Amino acid sequence: MRFFLTLLVGIAIGIAAVWYFNHNKNNSQFATADARVTTAIKAKYVKDSDLSAWDIHVSTTDGVVTLSGTVNNPDLIGKAMEEALDTDGAQQVISTLQVKPK
Repeated sequence: MRFFLTLLVGIAIGIAAVWYFNHNKNNSQFATADARVTTAIKAKYVKDSDLSAWDIHVSTTDGVVTLSGTVNNPDLIGKAMEEALDTDGAQQVISTLQVKPK
């Protein structure tokens, strides 16, 4: 009886370890993909003279991009969202950008 109980506990620990490894592995892949999306969008903003990569914060979670910060005029909110959405891996863009003329 003790042997079977020990065996059962060992199997349960093994299953839990495999699940934990696979679960964290998948989260790591999503985090890497999200970081690539964020970096690609920020690089676009650096190249664009109308948009300031310093004033626009970009975060990505599971392909959903969130833009926050400030832009100089209302048209730039649309431009920032367009450039973000036109990035591989960006599935949706949410903006809380605000207009703050300089």
